[in-house]
Amino acid sequence: MQYKNISDLHTHCEFSFDSSEAPINMLKRAEELGLKYYALTDHCECHVYFQDGTDKEMERAYKWMSETKRDYKGPVKFLKGIELGQPSQDIKAAMHALNGRDYDIVLGSLHNIKGEEDFFFWHRMTMDVDYGLDRYFREILEMLEFKIFDALTHLTYPARYIYCECGEDINYKRYINQVEEVLKKLIKNGIALEVNMKRDFIKLHDIEPDIEIFKMYRALGGKLVTIGSDAHDTAFLGHGMNEALSMLKGIGFDSYTVFEKRKPIEIAIE
Repeated sequence: MQYKNISDLHTHCEFSFDSSEAPINMLKRAEELGLKYYALTDHCECHVYFQDGTDKEMERAYKWMSETKRDYKGPVKFLKGIELGQPSQDIKAAMHALNGRDYDIVLGSLHNIKGEEDFFFWHRMTMDVDYGLDRYFREILEMLEFKIFDALTHLTYPARYIYCECGEDINYKRYINQVEEVLKKLIKNGIALEVNMKRDFIKLHDIEPDIEIFKMYRALGGKLVTIGSDAHDTAFLGHGMNEALSMLKGIGFDSYTVFEKRKPIEIAIE
């Protein structure tokens, strides 16, 4: 890898509904890649937490991570994490997932707006893109009011699927006021903004919206940025880390953020 301080703080394994990878394989791959920090952050979809066994999977995940971190003697700094999906849709479920567990990093995400399916299934939805994205940013702001997670993941998540399913490109300038409001709220609450490098579904033209959003974030005074591949198997673990660091460095960031015991640590980009 081009940079020497590489970390991946957003990954999934078999404890997530959409992965079949063994967690030990992910950790071994993190070692092979020479990662400085590595976090396992399996899906906790709060709106179905007590309906589809997610609560049991989170118990399994936390047990494995705790035992592994206790016994692990390898070169990677292994972090216990979780990705809270849609926490504002069932805040009791979100708190149940967190209570009594000493995670290192808690991610917050919005995969589906309330009452609708995941953006992955956008082609099944009846709402138009503008209406859907307006609701998306409104719900992100609602999530941020709870202040229960450390980093907001993939703010441009809908862009993965809207083009390929609806044939429409997203011009984020149409939602610039909502985006700015989200960024200001992140800064006010001390929540990091994630550079998410899962790009397999995205078809965007010219400058990726992520770049413009991070430029705005920095201009507003934002300092906390995390990086994650969003890998669901070993093949994509660490994917795009150099590109992410190059983007941040080009914008003017000289460090990125990791979390240990829910406390931010700045890692030099070098």
